[in-house]
Amino acid sequence: MQLHAKIVMSLALVATMGLAACSDEGAENHDASAGTEEDGEGGDLGGLDGGADAAGDTQADAAGDTAAGDASDSTGKPDASQDVDSNVGKGCTNDDECAPLVSALCQVGKCQLSTGICQAVDMADGATCNDLGASECWINPTCQAGKCQYSFRNCDDGKACTDDACKPESGCSNVGLKAGNKCSDGNACTLVAICEGGACTAKSSLDCDDKNTCTQDLCDEKLGCVHLPLEDGGACSDGLVCTDGDMCTKGTCVGKPKVCADDGNPCTLVACVPKGPTAGTCEVAVVAGLMCDDGNPCTKPDVCNGAGVCQGAVNCDDGNPCTDDGCPDPKLGCQHANNTIPCGPLDACSGAGQCKNGTCDAPTKNCDDGNLCTDDSCDKATGCKSEPNQSGCFDGSVCTQGDTCAGGSCKPSKTLSCDDGDPCTLDKCDPIQGCGNPVAPSGTVCGSNKTCLVGLCLSSSCGDGICSAKEDSSTCPGDCNQQGGACAASDTACLAQCKGTMCAGPLKKCNDSAECQNLTNCLASASSDEQKQLECLTGGTPQALFAYLGYDACMQALCLQNYWSGKGCTGGGQQYVSCIGVCEYSMCKLLTLGCKVSTGCTTIRNCMQACPQDDKLTQCVIDCKKKGSDNDALLNAELDTCSAAYCQCSPTSLTFPTCGL
Repeated sequence: MQLHAKIVMSLALVATMGLAACSDEGAENHDASAGTEEDGEGGDLGGLDGGADAAGDTQADAAGDTAAGDASDSTGKPDASQDVDSNVGKGCTNDDECAPLVSALCQVGKCQLSTGICQAVDMADGATCNDLGASECWINPTCQAGKCQYSFRNCDDGKACTDDACKPESGCSNVGLKAGNKCSDGNACTLVAICEGGACTAKSSLDCDDKNTCTQDLCDEKLGCVHLPLEDGGACSDGLVCTDGDMCTKGTCVGKPKVCADDGNPCTLVACVPKGPTAGTCEVAVVAGLMCDDGNPCTKPDVCNGAGVCQGAVNCDDGNPCTDDGCPDPKLGCQHANNTIPCGPLDACSGAGQCKNGTCDAPTKNCDDGNLCTDDSCDKATGCKSEPNQSGCFDGSVCTQGDTCAGGSCKPSKTLSCDDGDPCTLDKCDPIQGCGNPVAPSGTVCGSNKTCLVGLCLSSSCGDGICSAKEDSSTCPGDCNQQGGACAASDTACLAQCKGTMCAGPLKKCNDSAECQNLTNCLASASSDEQKQLECLTGGTPQALFAYLGYDACMQALCLQNYWSGKGCTGGGQQYVSCIGVCEYSMCKLLTLGCKVSTGCTTIRNCMQACPQDDKLTQCVIDCKKKGSDNDALLNAELDTCSAAYCQCSPTSLTFPTCGL
């Protein structure tokens, strides 16, 4: 090592003096047992650094020789954790100098000539790596992504009667199975095979006969049974006696139905007998009662008799006294010539008449006297008669009850009471529709300092949270929110509180009625289907309907902010339109839904709302009514009347006098 240090010192001295670089021979004699240094992708394995001073080289070399020898581990390979001896010249000059520094099977040492540093670089994928000592079952070692990968040895000897395995210490093992063991000889035509003398022997084979004369039955070693259709047209037998000309068609025996000669008699059926002693022969059967045609248009109806003969009697009578019936020529059929003979009256219930154009122009007496309390009839001998009865009747008004006939007239026994005990409904009876309890107009006095609003008798005091008929946003802004109602539609907590306070009465009334609950559930299931909503509302009792409508109107007017507060709508613009829409849907719900589900009513209503407010208005309304049926126009008119009564506020309104004005 002393001589090595002297050489290094001399080299350093020459470099210090600026002399020429040392020769290649000095570079080739460097210490090749340098350690590794991480650098870049492959990792620097160390360089031969020629930049250390003479004193440093001497001290480092001496310390290295004393402490660890020449930077080698106990195996004799270079220690990859140490740098190459930095005291030697300029580092590596070729790849061979870097090879001892790499221990991984799939890496090689590469010298970076520009720096003199060795790098470990992954070998190319597919390069051979020889390290098979771990197991005899590993073959074909190749490098993949810098690591040595192996394949497993295939020990299958191709014999069905051996147990094939691979042992790490010895390699492949192929042990013969015992005689009699079931095996597979690889032939799809073999049904059962067993091992005999080390070989797989077939003991039974598949029966591929499909009993079809139109297929060729084969057995393929790979596919098993194969049934190939024979060429079309080959003779065969389908086993049916009533078919002829049996031949193979696409692998199936098909025959044509046997044709039996027609005997020309419409009252017989000629057919092949499929079974029995006469199977395969054509037999004639009589079909009695079958409608037929004997060729004479003047006989009807023609029917086959039991002997197989088609018969019919001449019958040209058309039952009309004003025609002369006959069959002068069978080729032409029955003839019915009009006559002009007198006809009727045949009895006291008809008048005298005259045949005209084949019809008897004779009037029939009308014995209906229009009285429900008489039984009207006509005696052919005496004519019309009316006798008083005592049956139930209808006097033309549903506002009376117990109507009965007496002395030929309808008399009521009592008058229907329509009082529902509610001060906020108008109790009245319509002769046609019966009792009705419509909601009283907003502002109707129902008690001390109380007025009606959507059928509820409420306080009229400002500050009570309710916008009464005599209050508005200017006189009582706290109660009269321009948006109407107390809660936003999304405020479930507020709506629940309002339902339990302001609308507690109508809610209880609906909850106490099972039919009202059924109606509520029906509407919930109907969702936004307006036709189903209408069916729900009209499918129950009037009591259940009014109970639900009372609760619904309360929620719409007092709880929901929908621009309607239960009174007539005022102002204009979109707020007025929204107010009208909610009011009509609450106070005129049945009419509103009825119009919506009727295309004609909806068309008429949209048309009228678009009519100009000038001298053309009248003609526009007339034209709009023609866009639907009379019922559609009537439904729209009834909806307009209801809307005017409850929703459209004006100073001259008689049906809705206060309107909050």
